[in-house]
Amino acid sequence: RNTNEKQGGRTLDKPEIRIFLDTLDSYPRMSSHIKTAIKIMIFTGQRTEQVSRMQWDHLDLEGGTWDIPVSETKVDKATRVAHVIPLTATVRGLIEGLERLDSPFLFPGRADGKPLGIGVYSKNLRRMLSDTGVVASFTPRDLRRTVATHLSSLGVQSELIECLLDHSIPGVTARHDNRHTFLDEKRAALETWERELWRIRREQHEDTSEQCRRLIHG
Repeated sequence: RNTNEKQGGRTLDKPEIRIFLDTLDSYPRMSSHIKTAIKIMIFTGQRTEQVSRMQWDHLDLEGGTWDIPVSETKVDKATRVAHVIPLTATVRGLIEGLERLDSPFLFPGRADGKPLGIGVYSKNLRRMLSDTGVVASFTPRDLRRTVATHLSSLGVQSELIECLLDHSIPGVTARHDNRHTFLDEKRAALETWERELWRIRREQHEDTSEQCRRLIHG
C-alpha cells in the first residue's frame, strides 16, 4: 500500500480499489446518499464539490449527460462554457436508485435543503477507513487522482483526461467553445473506466472462489 505518500496525495492501486469499494458497500455507519456520492466520484473523476452540488435539473438521464454549470467549474469560468460529463450505465443506475428528497440537490443536508458540505465526505471516509483499517488513509481528492492515473494506464490520451477532469489545457480550452466538445471521447473513456472498475471488483470474487476451492480440494 502507498503508506509513504502524503494524505491527499496518493493513488489507490487495484487491490485497494477492490477492498475500498467492497468495504464501502457493507460499512454500516454511512448513509446511502453519501455512499452514492462517493461512488459517483470514483466512476466519474469529478471534484467533491461538483458531485456534492449535483442538481436534478442538471441531469439528462435519458441522454446520459450531466451538465455542470459554469459556476461549478474551474476552467470554464473563463470561457463561460459548462462542463458536460457523460453518465455511464452504472452512474445512471446509482442516480436512479436515490431517494429524491425535497431539494433541487441530489445530496442535500438534513436541515435547509442545501447540498452537503464537502467536509462531510472527508469525515465519513476518514471514519470508515479508521474503523475498518482495510486501506491506508486517503481523501476524496485522491479518488480523482486515482481515476486519472488508471485512465492513463488504460491508454486514454492525457489531453482527454485533462478535459474530462476539467483541467486547463493550454491552447485547447480557448479554442473549443462548444460544451459538447469531446463528449463522445469522454463517454468512451468513462465507459472504459467503468468496465475496468467492474473487472477489478470481479477479480476479487474470482480470487476468493479460487482460494475456497483450494481449501476444500487441497
